[in-house]
Amino acid sequence: MDSKDLTKIERSLFIKMLTGADMLEIEEQFSIKRNIIKEIVNNIFKKFNVQSKPELLAKYMSSFIIQKKEKNNG
Repeated sequence: MDSKDLTKIERSLFIKMLTGADMLEIEEQFSIKRNIIKEIVNNIFKKFNVQSKPELLAKYMSSFIIQKKEKNNG
């Protein structure tokens, strides 16, 4: 799974999650209700095959680091 495989709104929320934004910040910035945000976040979790935000961040960051190393060794 790659962040490129996310929908536009999923990608936007994913980036906010990476930068540490909480639900209230996301709710205010995107002007969408909390239950919709939770649905979108759950879709992101499913696509990355994770159960929580920390697991998502760990999986994404480790994948990102590996890709970066492979690109540099190239």
